[in-house]
Amino acid sequence: MEYFWAIIVVLVIGSILYGVISSKMKDKRMRKATRELLPALRDHIKAGKKYNVFMSHGQRFDGVVFLGLSEPYDPQNQYLPFPLAQWLILQTSDGKKIYIKPTAIRYYEDTE
Repeated sequence: MEYFWAIIVVLVIGSILYGVISSKMKDKRMRKATRELLPALRDHIKAGKKYNVFMSHGQRFDGVVFLGLSEPYDPQNQYLPFPLAQWLILQTSDGKKIYIKPTAIRYYEDTE
């Protein structure tokens, strides 16, 4: 009877370790299979290139050029309680600039 609780504790710890290790191995196999089917591409937004930008709320900007990101409002204090700290700057075909939050973009498509 004195070894009963020791055996129970060892079984519980062993089953937890088995679960963690098998989960990690399954995740590693899944990532490897995904890489074989769909390789990762190093393609992203390029400044000076035209895109169609689709916003989360449904608005669409056609043929806009990505200019870049604005600097934070106050570089000395990055944690201002101000929601408009950094903007993604786009330019329309007639030269107007559009300032949007980067998190407001749903997706974008290449026009070229």
